[in-house]
Amino acid sequence: MRDMKELLAKQSAEIARLKQMHNMNFDDQLSELFPDVAENHWAYEYVTKIAGNGIVEGYPDGLFKGDRMMTRYEFAAIVYRMMQLGKGANDQEMSKLVKEFGPELKYIHIDAVHKDKDGNPTVQRVRVTEYGKTHA
Repeated sequence: MRDMKELLAKQSAEIARLKQMHNMNFDDQLSELFPDVAENHWAYEYVTKIAGNGIVEGYPDGLFKGDRMMTRYEFAAIVYRMMQLGKGANDQEMSKLVKEFGPELKYIHIDAVHKDKDGNPTVQRVRVTEYGKTHA
């Protein structure tokens, strides 16, 4: 039993080291709930954690809408938020995503509408700049 506990501790330390190496640390205490994501759904923990850490947001009606197809712009917004938060900054896969979604990323802007006392955004707006307005 002691050997198993030691092995588990080593694995946990290795996972933490890998996360830090790729700068993908998420605060496990942060979560955001959506009324349309059931607690018994297999993705519940993942969705609530990445939402709590500012990677994904729900729709204006407060729903996550996980059963609908995501657009390239929505995924590009996720990549953009990860870049803004410094997640995966040294990660090869993140570099591939940035290259793949480069055409969309140059049109995405995420503005902080409100900030808390420490300057952290509490309300953000994602907008897509029209092609003609940036390339006149």
